[in-house]
Amino acid sequence: MRAGLQQVVLYGDTETEQFLVEKNQVETSGQTQHHVDGQIQPKKSNTEVVNVLGRMVEQEPFLTVEITRNYANLSTAPWTIATQLVGDYNLPNVLCAVAIGQYYGVPNEKIKAAIEAYAPSNSRSQLITRGTNKIVLDAYNANPSSMAAAIKNFATVHANNKVLLLGGMMELGEESLAEHQQLVALLQQYSWTQVVLVGGDFGRINHPYLYCANAAEAKAWM
Repeated sequence: MRAGLQQVVLYGDTETEQFLVEKNQVETSGQTQHHVDGQIQPKKSNTEVVNVLGRMVEQEPFLTVEITRNYANLSTAPWTIATQLVGDYNLPNVLCAVAIGQYYGVPNEKIKAAIEAYAPSNSRSQLITRGTNKIVLDAYNANPSSMAAAIKNFATVHANNKVLLLGGMMELGEESLAEHQQLVALLQQYSWTQVVLVGGDFGRINHPYLYCANAAEAKAWM
């Protein structure tokens, strides 16, 4: 941003994005209308704002998004994108991809094909099947907001015997203990078959869940 970028697409609804807006003096380009509805507003000029609107229509096993309004009010009927991503928290990512593609003139069918073809393999938003078990793997470089979003989403998934395995978050500095305490408080709002907390500051908190000091202990438990 400081290098002089002229166009920035932000969802604009998280604390991080608001911080970027304030520190870099850029215009926010989107806002959330509902937890599973979204809006992206890339600015075509200083006076003209155009919308890309979408909503989640399915999230089990993967997120499906319906685009209800296109960039520059293109007169097309609503269209859907069946992603290979897990979690309603990926709605902003899909809307941003659509907004950027349409802004640069990419046809909707190519946008749809590209997003639907993307299969994550980087420990983010993955669904893995092992025998009769389904594993939601969303563990790369976790932070408090992403972990909270994943927990809330997992709580809405219709499944029996839901087991939550969470690793401690690193590099949080003096806020680390408080952030881990907030996640434990969030966990206690929902019903789980089992919760396993691994390493980090989870070991310094009183909680009713199983605690493993490291990955080796967690593996032995599994």
